[in-house]
Amino acid sequence: MDKRLKRILPRVQKPARYTGGEYNQILKNKDEVDLRLAFCFPDIYEIGMSNLGLSILYHTMNSLDFVWCERVFAPWGDMYDEMKQAGIPLYALESLSLANNQLSDISTLCCKASSALYN
Repeated sequence: MDKRLKRILPRVQKPARYTGGEYNQILKNKDEVDLRLAFCFPDIYEIGMSNLGLSILYHTMNSLDFVWCERVFAPWGDMYDEMKQAGIPLYALESLSLANNQLSDISTLCCKASSALYN
C-alpha cells in the first residue's frame, strides 16, 4: 500500500472502504493474465458492492484464467479531498498492494452509467 494512502486513511470517516482485502476478493498475478480490466462504479463502495450485477460480472470475468477483473469506486468527499491534497490518483482495490498501482496500467476500464431517474 502506498505510504501516502497509509497516512491519510486515519483521517477519513470509513477507511475500510478504500483498502480492499475483503472476503471473496480475487487477486491474480498481473504477469500471468492477458487482460486486466476494471469495473468502475460511479458511487461509493457500499453502494457499488450492493449491486448484484457488478458482483456477478466480477466473479464471471475472474473465472476466466486469462482475465483479472478489478474494482474501482468513487471516494466519498472526505477521501476525495485527502487524495487530491496528497496527489493520490484513483486506484483499483485488488492491485492496491502492487508498486506503482495506477488505473493507466489496466488495459480496459468498464464504467457503469445508469440512472435512477425514469420517465
